[in-house]
Amino acid sequence: PTTDGKVVSAAGSYTSGIMAGGCVTSTPGGPSTPSCTCVNTFNGVTWSSITNLNCGRFVHGTTGDSSTALVFGGRYNNCTTYCTTLSTEEWNGVAWSYGGNMNQCRNEFGSVGTATDAFAIAGYSYDFLVNPLPTENYNAGTNTWSACPPISTGRSLTTATGNSNSATLFAGYSTNTVETWNGISWGSGPNYPAATYGLTGVGSAQDALIMGGIPSASPSNKKVYSYEGNSFTEQANT
Repeated sequence: PTTDGKVVSAAGSYTSGIMAGGCVTSTPGGPSTPSCTCVNTFNGVTWSSITNLNCGRFVHGTTGDSSTALVFGGRYNNCTTYCTTLSTEEWNGVAWSYGGNMNQCRNEFGSVGTATDAFAIAGYSYDFLVNPLPTENYNAGTNTWSACPPISTGRSLTTATGNSNSATLFAGYSTNTVETWNGISWGSGPNYPAATYGLTGVGSAQDALIMGGIPSASPSNKKVYSYEGNSFTEQANT
């Protein structure tokens, strides 16, 4: 599962992780077939396959862990061209079921929170650089998504850490800006060291580790930065 999947979405902790959907290649680096429905969980030592998603998707959002999880948005190819889905799926530890649809189609966005209280931030739409997508918050109790204020600078292929009450959004396509969420509104944080997209982040809003991505000056990136709420520190990579 760790070598044949790409543009997947993962969530959880080191000992209780879940990785859902994505594109699959027959061999690493080979041709891909989008809209994988496969799901794998991680227990800190090994990966295991579990029940497939109902709707295959990639560049989507995932929150929760191997016991309870949420998968939402993203792209799929069940039509003549790639389409974006509004659908949400909930995992109860046994099976996937559909939850409430998102209000805004989006993919390549940041996702934080839990299986019952998820946050979808930014993402791609036809004019996302001019009109940033509104943030959405999912309430599993009512199976509904509600709109929250949008970020200031539109972006896709971004990453975020934290939860629906306190979150940080890092860089993304065309920008190195960082935005912070306090539960009510978005503010500005320190700029990321370089304009980078396709990066990954783990941790809280004030204590995070940001890894990889594609900066404009390089086709690949092994850099790792720790974020302490007001600054970035480059860490050793192997």
